[in-house]
Amino acid sequence: MASWQRSGYQGDGHLRIAVHVQVILVALLCTWPGNRLASAAVGNFFGPCTTNCTTRNGEVVFGGFFPLYEWSYKNNSCSAKFRPESGFQRLEAMRWAVERYTSYSNVSVGYDLRDSCSKDTNTRDEALDYINVGTNCQARYRDRPISLVIGSASSEVSSDLASLLALFDVPQISYASTSNEMNKTASRDQSRFDKFYRTVPPDRYQVDAMISLIERFNWSFVRVVYSSDPYGQAAYNWFRKRVSAENVSFCLAQPIAITINDNVDANVKKGAEELNKGYSGNATVIIVFAQSFIVRQFLSDAKTVLASEGLSLADFTWIASDSWSNSVPLVWEFPQLANHLISFQPHTEVDSEFETHLGGTQLKNFPSGARGAWYRSYFKYLFPEGYNASTRARESARFNVDAKVPFVIQAVQIGLQAVEATLRKKCSAASSTGALCADALETGRPVVGDDLSMVLSTSQFNTSFDSSRIFKFETDSRSFLPLTASNMSVYRYSIYHYRKAETLGSGPVAIFEKVGNWSNTEDLMIGDDFEASFRSVISICSNPCEPGAVEEVVTGESRKCCWSCEKCESPEIADNITGTCTACGQKQTSNAMNTACVDLEPVYLKWDSPYAVVMLVICALTFIITTLTIVVFAKHWETPLVRASSRELSICLFIGFYLGMIVTVVHITKPTVATCIIRRFGLGFSLSLCLSALLVKTNRISRVFNRDPGRPRPAYVAPEWQIFFTAALTLVQVLICTVWLVVQPAVSEVDVSRPNIEVQLKCDLARSAGFYVSLLYVLLLMLIVTIYGVRTRKIPENFNEARYISFSMYTMCTVWVGTIPTYFGVKVGFESGLLGLPLIISIFAMVGFLFVPKLYVILFDSERNNRRNFVAQSGSGSNSAAARKRSTPSGGKTGTGSNNHSSGNDRALGGGSGGRERQGASHASKNTSQ
Repeated sequence: MASWQRSGYQGDGHLRIAVHVQVILVALLCTWPGNRLASAAVGNFFGPCTTNCTTRNGEVVFGGFFPLYEWSYKNNSCSAKFRPESGFQRLEAMRWAVERYTSYSNVSVGYDLRDSCSKDTNTRDEALDYINVGTNCQARYRDRPISLVIGSASSEVSSDLASLLALFDVPQISYASTSNEMNKTASRDQSRFDKFYRTVPPDRYQVDAMISLIERFNWSFVRVVYSSDPYGQAAYNWFRKRVSAENVSFCLAQPIAITINDNVDANVKKGAEELNKGYSGNATVIIVFAQSFIVRQFLSDAKTVLASEGLSLADFTWIASDSWSNSVPLVWEFPQLANHLISFQPHTEVDSEFETHLGGTQLKNFPSGARGAWYRSYFKYLFPEGYNASTRARESARFNVDAKVPFVIQAVQIGLQAVEATLRKKCSAASSTGALCADALETGRPVVGDDLSMVLSTSQFNTSFDSSRIFKFETDSRSFLPLTASNMSVYRYSIYHYRKAETLGSGPVAIFEKVGNWSNTEDLMIGDDFEASFRSVISICSNPCEPGAVEEVVTGESRKCCWSCEKCESPEIADNITGTCTACGQKQTSNAMNTACVDLEPVYLKWDSPYAVVMLVICALTFIITTLTIVVFAKHWETPLVRASSRELSICLFIGFYLGMIVTVVHITKPTVATCIIRRFGLGFSLSLCLSALLVKTNRISRVFNRDPGRPRPAYVAPEWQIFFTAALTLVQVLICTVWLVVQPAVSEVDVSRPNIEVQLKCDLARSAGFYVSLLYVLLLMLIVTIYGVRTRKIPENFNEARYISFSMYTMCTVWVGTIPTYFGVKVGFESGLLGLPLIISIFAMVGFLFVPKLYVILFDSERNNRRNFVAQSGSGSNSAAARKRSTPSGGKTGTGSNNHSSGNDRALGGGSGGRERQGASHASKNTSQ
């Protein structure tokens, strides 16, 4: 239940019961035996109009309620706070309109105008005097009962008044009550508003107009201040409902609700203190739905609170609802609102005749009585510094006609037209001029409520404000609206800007300037200057997050308005559609601002990489040594040392060395299909060629020096057979690589080495069975060569090349045993380096152990490269156990055995040597033995 209901308003049923009880009490008094007592009782109960009212007799009497003074909730009574525009001007407008337009009518219309004091209970007491309880109980100051009531301003007052008047069939036309709760379909008891009408549209359309303006300026976060009465509560409820719709682009901050009760002053102050607190305090656009006396106090308290925080009312943009818009007496007290206040009013035209009448009034024309007192209070407001009898109202800088005055005049015009139409129906056709006829006079109440209500509900009317249009009361909202050609009701609003104007009188003033229009049939139209002046206004809850951050909603609103910013960390990016940080793919990372995923630049072994530098240095040394060896060997091609090195196999080794160096360099280049093919084929082929040559060489040495005594020279040790076996062993690797390339063509691929951090561009070696077979074959050759190296480690020193082969194999085995687990088991990146580096180290080891000692002998110890010295030492060096056994039992034939053995070795190891060289070696060995 709304707070205004808890504080006194208990709903339709309770009100109607209370009113019925009062009316029954009055009826009993009026029919009690002894009219003198009854008349006295009624007269004392109601009393004639003496103060705060003005009357005029007529054949038909209109009642009227206007808030001349403000209600004091603290004292629970009517205060002395005079309301010059929203109270006095409206009352004066009705009085003037009745007298002005009755002169054109065939019916004499009177009025009974009273002060509602903006309070429902006060108005209810005054309205009871309007009711015609009985002939003997009519008020003594008028001849006829009230036929129509115009008023009141407040929706709360009008709502209660409608409940009372409906019981007695008295129609009511309000000139300012806009609450949506007064629509027939919005009330639980629809009959409650059967006799209620209004010349203003309901607030729901005012809310729509405000929404259009807010969206025009792209304000995303606005705040509503409302009073918890039928007017403010209903307006806010509709505003919240509309903002909850999907087609509205902004949302509402936490509202400030002001409860109207005996403690209203404290409630207003509490609301003002909430204006700049929390996330809702970020809303700089404030919409206020409240009565003017609430708004005045709220602005006053807000001014004080904001000043303590170094702010002012000018730091906000205020949107005034029709209840206090264009209220010069109110805004005059707050000059900071100038240029920062926008107001909405139901559309109408100013009545220039009444403005001339009001502006031309002078003190000397003041009537006596209550009306004279009101005029004097009005002039005190207009001229706070004093005035004289000849001063005219328009001479005041404060002079302004209230925005609701035209709706009061319009209500009078409608009432007069409805009365005449009702009389034409009641009187005979011959006298249907709209004047009273005998039939009507006999009733004692010439215009009854049902007849008048029927005319108001069904008839179409014209007004002096827009004579080109036809008007009619809308069925549900009971609003008096113009009709389109298709009989569609048009809801129109005017938009005003309270801005500073030129200096007038004693100082600069601010004026309400019309800047736009809105209707339910047309788009919002506002002036360019006005639009430009508010384009710079920003009303948001939270500033947009920096790029790379997501908005984490911190309020419970259905549409996000307030958020905190959560920074996304790489490799995530900000996705403000879902409001989350979204991870990039494994081959991507976020850009520097974490706003988009970008593909990782594939990395591969570059020339300036530490791996590459080491490989190139070793490769360069290997190239230099290999090339130098070839040059030296070519120059000393026929020397014993070169001949003993198996020249044919040395050529195979040189070819393998160069291929290995080429493949090493290819491992440093960017992986492509071509380079991947070279890597696949070249790695296994170069190593297989070198190892095959070494296997053939160690096998020959082992067969020659480890054969049994007396056995002939081993077969297949001739140079041509050495080349054949080397080629055959290498061909196996060629076949393996060829099948591998056919079954699984070589490709370069991007591999995720470290997700979202690094991807490698590499050849797909490790995921193929062909790679394992090729590598296993190389390792098999390496193992066999190593075994042969071990077996031939004790042969004569001059023939002990196997020792250096063993050293190179030990080195290769060590390198590859460390490389293979690392390559397959650890993601260290640059896998090309893990294959290229051990390859070039293996080549370098073979070059270093196999050929550097030979280069040293050829270049720096040439005496050892003498055939005589070389062959002589072959027999005197360390011999195998088999050789020692052969020399012992032969006695004097030892020399012969040595001769045969040495001669066989020379032929076997001196690959490529002719028969003449072998004979010379045999004689030298023989002489040495003897």
